[in-house]
Amino acid sequence: MQSRLVRGGCLENFTYVMAERDGSRVSPPSVLPSIVRGHHDPSGENVDLRVETSTTDVCVKDASGISIDAPPLYDVWAKTSDKGEYNLCSGIKYKDEQRCPNEASALEGKAIAVPGYWDKNGRYSSTVDGKSVVTLACISGVAAKCVHWGYVPWATYPHGTGTKLAEHHEACVMAARARYLNNDTSYTCDNTFVDIFDGLGIRQKDAGNRAPNLAFEAAWGAEGLVCLKRPRYKDCNDLLETIESGKRCQQDYNPGETWPQGTLLLTRSEPGKPAPQDRCPVKPELCTARR
Repeated sequence: MQSRLVRGGCLENFTYVMAERDGSRVSPPSVLPSIVRGHHDPSGENVDLRVETSTTDVCVKDASGISIDAPPLYDVWAKTSDKGEYNLCSGIKYKDEQRCPNEASALEGKAIAVPGYWDKNGRYSSTVDGKSVVTLACISGVAAKCVHWGYVPWATYPHGTGTKLAEHHEACVMAARARYLNNDTSYTCDNTFVDIFDGLGIRQKDAGNRAPNLAFEAAWGAEGLVCLKRPRYKDCNDLLETIESGKRCQQDYNPGETWPQGTLLLTRSEPGKPAPQDRCPVKPELCTARR
């Protein structure tokens, strides 16, 4: 349901005119219509979707446990010529829930409505042909996970008075996808841990059991990569020769330090980690481990 650019997308987006929140970003409607028209990527069909309001994601909190927002969760059903009607997010779970482990089951099989969509170059846009659009993203999709992590594109932090989080959400999507170049390629695979944190207090640098095995990876802003120290997989190290010299990090960065201009988020990952097939995963099929 998330954009096809976000690993394993189904329905990409559907047209729905939404209310402006601040003149430059749109927020999702409080209730989606029960039937919407969308594009279903795998089949190439435009299909009618049945959307049912479920509950809310009550675990969208900052690092201190303060609620940022409670986005609506949806059940989304599609009907295609080959499969009939089915739930597009059926069986999909949010993995690695640490902040609210008791709420993880409520996220299973649900979708979040995220304003806008991501084009063929992986860049965000709030409209298509002058019409506002929204992406329905299964909870495992990057667009939804970034909302769940606290980067709610229609919210401000602290609530109502502080930083608008739309650009943090855009940075999060590109950071989670390891979008190092200015194209639609994601240089990471599912189930690869990445530590994403900011300077606001929404997500802090991981200090858990994984921490000793993590090292600084890259800095990210609303336009994407600010600078790269090393790719998420050692098999992608040749990218350092491809990236322009101005986007190569000359040092590690940490909380409390001065970050490169335009930086909103930092990422850490496991240095020297091999890709599933010992090849840089420039295509989704390279994310499947060899048997």
